[in-house]
Amino acid sequence: MEIGVREVSKTALTGAAIEILGFLNVILYRASKGYIILYRFRPQSCLTLNLACDDESAPNTVILPYVKERGDYVVLGDLRIEEAGFSPSRILDASQIEVEVDGSLFEAERVGLGGPRERSELLARVRKQVSWTDRHEIDERGQFPIARLRKL
Repeated sequence: MEIGVREVSKTALTGAAIEILGFLNVILYRASKGYIILYRFRPQSCLTLNLACDDESAPNTVILPYVKERGDYVVLGDLRIEEAGFSPSRILDASQIEVEVDGSLFEAERVGLGGPRERSELLARVRKQVSWTDRHEIDERGQFPIARLRKL
């Protein structure tokens, strides 16, 4: 139980740090007439998936966050994507997967994520690789690996 409390505290502290930095950014930016920015926040990296599926009733194109790990693209999801009408199982059902990252378009294949233990270990590894703001996004949104894609 104590570990969970520590994680919540870290997330709350990180969230507070982001709020304070954002506030200080605004003050310095306005005071310097646009010349000084204390910290440049960068959005979480996202990719676009174009899926060829038999079922045309659901969306075939979706934009999702990802982390690059060992040359593969680990696609992250959370509960909001299902609320938006996209099921992660569509990635598994797709006969063809096309990925667009940073203006580059390529075909990809699915690589197994393994069981719950392997997925937890993968999430722990990718969390260590990302910036502290991305870690906060992963924790705050409850993101988890939904697919691992390898460029063909």
